[in-house]
Amino acid sequence: MAILYWTVGFLYLIMDLTKKPNFLQKYKMNRNEVPITWPLLKEIIVTVVFNQIFVSITVSTILYPILPLRGLPPIRKMPTIPEFLFQIYGCWFLREFVFFYMHRLIHHRSLYEHVHKKHHRWTAPIALSAVYCTPAEHVICNYIPIVVGPVVFAPHYISTFYLFQNELRINWDYGLVVWYK
Repeated sequence: MAILYWTVGFLYLIMDLTKKPNFLQKYKMNRNEVPITWPLLKEIIVTVVFNQIFVSITVSTILYPILPLRGLPPIRKMPTIPEFLFQIYGCWFLREFVFFYMHRLIHHRSLYEHVHKKHHRWTAPIALSAVYCTPAEHVICNYIPIVVGPVVFAPHYISTFYLFQNELRINWDYGLVVWYK
């Protein structure tokens, strides 16, 4: 997933820096122009790489033994369309629900400055800043909401892949996935 994150993130960064192609600029969600400087971009890259390597791998290692307890779907049996839709929408609803309340939690005055303020440094976010946050926020708001659905619903691997790649796309700064929003 990290390869997809960086590939798509850099494509959107090129679009932000060059303002090309012109026809896609109308889909940019946040049109407040904040100059993208090398020091800020470097800070994003270092923070996101740290979160992806150290935080995500650590949390994944801790959570990995939990997944088999729920039951693993057979790899060679594809889900039916109703099963696929149930898994996708069930996981999506749970993710939205959990994310809303976790995000609301970290906006609490006792947590905001220590956990969430870093993420709000970008007033006009770019694609790569989606995971620009403290390690605590990465676990609370980026990781837990995404993982809770697959833990509860035990979706097929195809459904899980679809969920994760879609999660990457909806965090970008261009509203190209209009049907999903």
